[in-house]
Amino acid sequence: MMIQLDASLHPWLKGLEPFTLMGGIDDATNKVWACFEESECTWGYLRLVQEIVTSDGIPLSVYTDRHTLLHSPKEPTIEEQLNGSCSLTQFGRACQELGITMIKAYSPQAKGRIERLWGTFQDRLVVEMRLSGIKTREEANRFLKQFLPRYNAQFAVAPKAREAVFRRQPPLHQLERILCLKETRTVQGDHTVSFEGLRLQIPPSSKWVSIAKQKVTILQLQDGSLEVWYKQQKVLSLTEKDVQRLGEKYEVKKHNDKMQLKLDGLMRLTDQERSLRYHEITDQPVPVVLPQKAPSRQSRGHKPSPDHPWRRPFAYANH
Repeated sequence: MMIQLDASLHPWLKGLEPFTLMGGIDDATNKVWACFEESECTWGYLRLVQEIVTSDGIPLSVYTDRHTLLHSPKEPTIEEQLNGSCSLTQFGRACQELGITMIKAYSPQAKGRIERLWGTFQDRLVVEMRLSGIKTREEANRFLKQFLPRYNAQFAVAPKAREAVFRRQPPLHQLERILCLKETRTVQGDHTVSFEGLRLQIPPSSKWVSIAKQKVTILQLQDGSLEVWYKQQKVLSLTEKDVQRLGEKYEVKKHNDKMQLKLDGLMRLTDQERSLRYHEITDQPVPVVLPQKAPSRQSRGHKPSPDHPWRRPFAYANH
């Protein structure tokens, strides 16, 4: 069936900054799935889809707005045009791997079912959580586990057709490696790949002599772990703690709690001669004052001395 997906930023809990409720509603039965996130993000949509798939199965399609988290605004590359494909976001790539068709909504009225749901939840859910003494977003997510079954039992309707239209979910380990973030990197000559400011060392293998200059896929899973895959084979696996220890090795050095930012010759922001990624830049760069050359005196020409040979008269030899 078709699932309408959307997100609602609202002050759900009194005394806290507004945060986001991300949800989906079955277009046929009105069944609701939802979870609270700090903001509307790719991870939130991936977690929401995982909840839908694990509880009911893979839907046929999802109906969303044109948010750039869901639909890429990039023009297709020449290679994509030749393959008959288009640029995909991480969410779009995950839906493609699951065989879910993505349909764009061009107005809020087009997805009125979930828009009306937000109106209901911003009234009823806020009161329910206040009466239950919910104080944090984590408590609100636990409360949803109790609230949604009661809500669906009261307001969901039975479909006219009884045939199951949700497809069977893949094994959990396979689903986790679909609903994740995937990036392509090129292996350097020393068998390392760069990812989010880290340098990942690929261990040697008896299956190949070298994979230098080859393309690999880096998977960032929801539990914070990293995996590197080459030709459908996992060549490196790092747990969340391994990633944290590796990040400490490359931690940006700070002096007096301020980063010593400057521009290098390629106009890149650097700190201690190390190029910085955008998420590492926390301070304004110090303006670089280039040394100015002293103004040079314009030459007025050389004036020869009085006894200079040029000033002597010509001597003609007598023949």
